[in-house]
Parts: sequence; structure tokens; C-alpha cells
Amino acid sequence: MRINLSESELLICRMLGVMRRSTAMHKVVDQQMGNQDTWGIDIDGMIGEFCVAKFLNLCPDLTIGIRKGGADLLNHNQKTIDVKTTRHKNGRLLATLKKIDSQCDRYVLVIVDDLGG
Repeated sequence: MRINLSESELLICRMLGVMRRSTAMHKVVDQQMGNQDTWGIDIDGMIGEFCVAKFLNLCPDLTIGIRKGGADLLNHNQKTIDVKTTRHKNGRLLATLKKIDSQCDRYVLVIVDDLGG
């Protein structure tokens, strides 16, 4: 399934991704799984969350504060959703052992293949 975001939606995602990274800097332990740019990871993560929310007709989490736990979204049945985002076309859904203590009901992999245009 492909979800396209408008330029306005992408702007919101970019802005929130940067704001989330700015808020978390020096306050949380970075546990990124790849060697991508940390700012880009947060922007892509927000894009992934926004796409899943749009597809499921949910309101995305637009908060920028430091978040604890794995849930990115809550669906209409009160089920938690953890969104994982990658730019690797053959990406895999990976979860670390810390997910044992903060499991979600659903895990969704989003592959970002462009930023619009």
C-alpha cells in the first residue's frame, strides 16, 4: 500500500521531526539502529507515523515532548501501534529487546522512498 503525503503534510512532518530531535538532544540515550543522520531519522519517523495515521484515519501524535514507551498511535479499538520507518527498500521490521517491557499490540513497517515532489 502506498500513502502519498501532500507538501503541507510533509512540511508538518519535517517540522515535528526536527522539534522532536531538538527536544530529545542530550536528554535521552540514542538507540538508533543504523548510521543515518539523526535529524533525518526523526523526520522519517514522523513521516512514517503520519502515513500510518492517515491510512488508518487516526489523528497522528503531534506532540514533541520526550516520549516513554513504544506506542506511536492508538487505534479506534484502543490498540497500541508502534511504527518503524526505514529508507531501505528491502527493510525489515526490527524491534529491540527493550520492547519486551513495552510491547505494542501492532507493529507497522513503513518504507519511505521519497520526500515528495
